[in-house]
Amino acid sequence: EYLFVICMKCKVRCYAGKARTYLRRKHDYINARQQVEVVKAVERLEGIVQN
Repeated sequence: EYLFVICMKCKVRCYAGKARTYLRRKHDYINARQQVEVVKAVERLEGIVQN
């Protein structure tokens, strides 16, 4: 079983290792500090696909 990050707004999946890039490209209205917080939370998840 593979675990991916799912964007709740767009309803698309994203590899955890690409979360920062995804947020910058698709949700640039989210400030950098919040983006970093989201990425750190994703990095703490166990069993998530990174790349």
